[in-house]
Amino acid sequence: MAYLAPRRTAGAEEVTPQAYTRVTPGGSLTFEFDTPSSSLISPTEVPGTEDWNRLSALFRLHEDWTPPATFVADPLLGPLVRGVPGFRPLGCWSPFELCLRTIVGQQVSVAAAGTLMARLGARAGTWTPDAVARADLANLGMPGRRVQTIRALAEKAAAGDLSWASPWVELRESLARLPGFGPWTLDYLGIRLGRDLDALPTSDLGLLHATGSRTHKELVTRAEGWRPYRGWAASYLWMPASVRMD
Repeated sequence: MAYLAPRRTAGAEEVTPQAYTRVTPGGSLTFEFDTPSSSLISPTEVPGTEDWNRLSALFRLHEDWTPPATFVADPLLGPLVRGVPGFRPLGCWSPFELCLRTIVGQQVSVAAAGTLMARLGARAGTWTPDAVARADLANLGMPGRRVQTIRALAEKAAAGDLSWASPWVELRESLARLPGFGPWTLDYLGIRLGRDLDALPTSDLGLLHATGSRTHKELVTRAEGWRPYRGWAASYLWMPASVRMD
């Protein structure tokens, strides 16, 4: 919850320490977080199968998040794992929305990305491919090339040329052909959209700082012992300071 809150799509999602609310075509759905059982509690009105599947994909509810022994023994990851053993890489409610948020967030702070995402939603009316593809994206406060990337992504998705249900290796190839989808973007999406627990964004400044690495090569070397869970390890290192405890 603490990781998702500043990365939520304002207007479509609300996140508190105790609840996740999503606006859907059928209305708002709220799922409460029960601390003692570490469980998400469904609303009184049971949502449909699609909404359940989206929620499960976002929080990755039905996967085993028992930390591997290599994490527990690692001097950097060990305290994080012992403090929050169930921490996991988040998925997403909407693949297109996540891609948008990731592009908008390139080379800006998390808070600034949230502001830009809200501005984009206000301009388009919503965050669907059709709406974004039709929207006037001039003067959004982003570099022109980033706007071109958003436009290309939206048009490709609106035309049905991106199969979100495809295996990640195929979807990654499709996204890589679009302008603006470089290694960091694809590796970050690999963790959250591709469910690749070994993806590693080697140019991520947060990971370089957290591991004390001066170069990308040093980060790769430091992360070698985390295989095949380097993406999971990265998620632990991105954990908000407010929830770190041992």
